[in-house]
Amino acid sequence: MTKRLSQNTIILLVSNIGSASLSFLLAVLIGRFYGEAGLGNYASVLAWIFPLSFVVEFGFGTLITRDIAQQHELASDYLCLTWQFRLIIGTIIIIFLCGASTFLSDTPFGIIISSPLVIILPAYSAYTAIFRAHQRMQPIALLNVGMLITQVMLLGIAITYNMDITWLFIINTITSLGQLLVARWIYRNYFYIKAKTDSTLRLQDLIRQSRPFAIAGIISALQARFSILWLESVSTPLLVGLFVASLRFIDGAKMIPNALFGAVYPALSSLSDNRSALNQLFIRILLGLCFYGVFIVGFLGFFGDELLLITFGQDFTQARSALFIMGLMLIPFLLRSGWSLYWYALGRERAVNRILVINLIVLILLPFIQLFTTFDQIYPLEVISYSMLNTELITVALMLISEVALWRNDSTS
Repeated sequence: MTKRLSQNTIILLVSNIGSASLSFLLAVLIGRFYGEAGLGNYASVLAWIFPLSFVVEFGFGTLITRDIAQQHELASDYLCLTWQFRLIIGTIIIIFLCGASTFLSDTPFGIIISSPLVIILPAYSAYTAIFRAHQRMQPIALLNVGMLITQVMLLGIAITYNMDITWLFIINTITSLGQLLVARWIYRNYFYIKAKTDSTLRLQDLIRQSRPFAIAGIISALQARFSILWLESVSTPLLVGLFVASLRFIDGAKMIPNALFGAVYPALSSLSDNRSALNQLFIRILLGLCFYGVFIVGFLGFFGDELLLITFGQDFTQARSALFIMGLMLIPFLLRSGWSLYWYALGRERAVNRILVINLIVLILLPFIQLFTTFDQIYPLEVISYSMLNTELITVALMLISEVALWRNDSTS
């Protein structure tokens, strides 16, 4: 198991680093050629699309990975049922997005063009979940990197011909659809297994089983996008663009631990009956995440200005303080993420969801509290950055308190 875990971690690590680099390059190109406002508008549209795509996803990806790993022949039934759910719920959401696009964004055509992503992205995740269940990470790496390379090339063409920013949303939607079609082709040719008997599984059964994972996914998506939506509501697209530029560095830094999370979750789950070994692995993961976070903070503290100047340009150096604050936020965020995987392995999905709900509530309240209680002139970019940092610190503290309380109860029993 250790050898397979190492191989999968390396493959996902290479994939995530490549994806992070290409995603970062996309943001740099958009920021340099369409300006801070253009990058802000692009991010604002996707800030609506991605949380809604998690509603359509509904946690099915996690459920598929777990169940198909035990019974490969269930894959076709799971795909059929989840496609039914996604087409029904996704179509309703697309109609809502198109109808409300004028009120949701300064670029309503961007929302309309991007709306099919609420079905495309969850559908793609179902196929990658099957690849994960088979512990075959190579197709995922090739699909992710290949799609982003295509996006970069098409964006280069759009920039060369001075195309309107609307074309960026067209490129994103078309390349995502192409990625889905290739993933389906790979599944049909290399992973499809015909069921030996007719399945009695119903969509209601899948919905009930995936509900805890769906709640966690939706809340996490809202957490990830709330900051952009809040900034958009209280400031200008220019400030949103500055924030997104800083966030790209943080998202890039998350890619390495994300590779670890993707590979280590099955390992943690397999040790659920061996509490001693599970705890040892969990502690090693937390220590590694902590050291990694400290390294990123130090790197951003010394080279933050230079990174913003070299990549996005002089205008984006105004985001230097926000970049460092979000770097500090990365330490408790990684600890919280690793801790959540540990609780999932122990079957404590509800505890994870309670923590996520508290995290979201605190994140929503803190920036407004700071705005209303501070009488001096404040910079919204720093307000939301400090709110993200304090939210993660509070969340990790609550998780630690919960762990201590659980340990005391076990000791008493």
